[in-house]
Amino acid sequence: MKAVSLFISLLLLAAAGPEAWRLAAQPLEEFAVESGPPRFGESPRIQGNVVIWPRYSDGERVPPPGMIQGKRISRIDSLAFDIAAKPAYQGAIVLGTTHLFWGHGTSNYARSLQNLDLGIEAPNLVVTRDSDNLGIVAANSTYVILVESEVDVDHFRGTFFGKSVDDLENPAPDALRRIADYEYFPETGRWVEASDDYFVWLDLRPPDHHDPAASWKIFAKRAEDLCTPGVERIVADTGRRSRVGPHLALHGRTLLFEADIDPALAPGGQLYILDLDRGGEPTAVAVTADDAVNFTNPSVSEYYAVWLRMEDFFTRSVHGVRLEDGCPVGEPFLISDRSPSWVSISRNIAVWNGVSGWDGDDILDSVVAAELPLPGAQDLGDADQNGRLDLTDAVVILNYLFRGGWRPRLRPSDFDENGAMELTDAVRILEHLFGGPATPP
Repeated sequence: MKAVSLFISLLLLAAAGPEAWRLAAQPLEEFAVESGPPRFGESPRIQGNVVIWPRYSDGERVPPPGMIQGKRISRIDSLAFDIAAKPAYQGAIVLGTTHLFWGHGTSNYARSLQNLDLGIEAPNLVVTRDSDNLGIVAANSTYVILVESEVDVDHFRGTFFGKSVDDLENPAPDALRRIADYEYFPETGRWVEASDDYFVWLDLRPPDHHDPAASWKIFAKRAEDLCTPGVERIVADTGRRSRVGPHLALHGRTLLFEADIDPALAPGGQLYILDLDRGGEPTAVAVTADDAVNFTNPSVSEYYAVWLRMEDFFTRSVHGVRLEDGCPVGEPFLISDRSPSWVSISRNIAVWNGVSGWDGDDILDSVVAAELPLPGAQDLGDADQNGRLDLTDAVVILNYLFRGGWRPRLRPSDFDENGAMELTDAVRILEHLFGGPATPP
């Protein structure tokens, strides 16, 4: 009876006039995750509904300590939380599918994604301790991958090791399993990635950047063969020859990378995608013969490929293209032109950082997210993002529309997929739960 009364009340509210509750339709929802002083939130990462970023000091006033911070964006107005102290640029930050990993000093640490918001005083897992040359570079649901580097005047060689995520705190030397050797790593760039299907990395072959024949090759190993020596293979020759290597990104078996494959376009920007299972020739995602334009900083999920378009340091924008089974569908489109400097995507939510405004004389930087369209998604109606469709989802939408309650994200709340969060979404959720259609529209 309570459900019937609520449904009748909803109909009465609708009769009062749609202008009281209707919101403008949007092709995507863009919202600020968090903001702060200059250099706040550089290089944010996202995994599911978890966003993490490093908070650096502004370098002018008494600085706050370097900190890894995070936020769960299952609800837009949730509070950010401190995770761990970490000096700026000291050691990498890797957001895996099950854990967050970071380096601090000569040690490497981890925390389960489920326990990220326990605070800075919470205990962390110690992956390696007092090891100057071991740094975390990638992770999947089974292994965290570390690199041991040997650097001399003109050479950067080393070895990749894997450590099981079920055995992170094992200090025994044999807990680290050898994956592969590399001859030369780039000075900057996203050069190592891991998924539950593959591990990929860049290597300069031949390993002498003075050699005119040297170019950056992408090597790959299947995840099931990760610790089997000698089974890696070259999957792409990027054609890049500078010491600063190209960027690459990986999701599942889908590899997205910068390259100079088409000499007719060089030195214009070129971005390609390759299905590592199918092999064959890479497919162009974004290319131009304009030498003032570069496509860089790619990231990829099962639904979208995203990247930065850079014309100069001050003219940067986030672009993306829809993927189906690892292949681009339709034309690339603009996501944001607010001077981003990094972009990352998980599923259909992209995050980046950039200048957001001013507070007096202070520049404010923000971590920004955009939820891209995802027609027919299984989480339609799950407004509170608890993993199931139930009465509370309708209540959350109603509280937001009529009582100033917390704001759910648009796409999962848009049950009828008309581009707006409105009364009809709550009504149709109730119809679905109490005798309506068996599935969402």
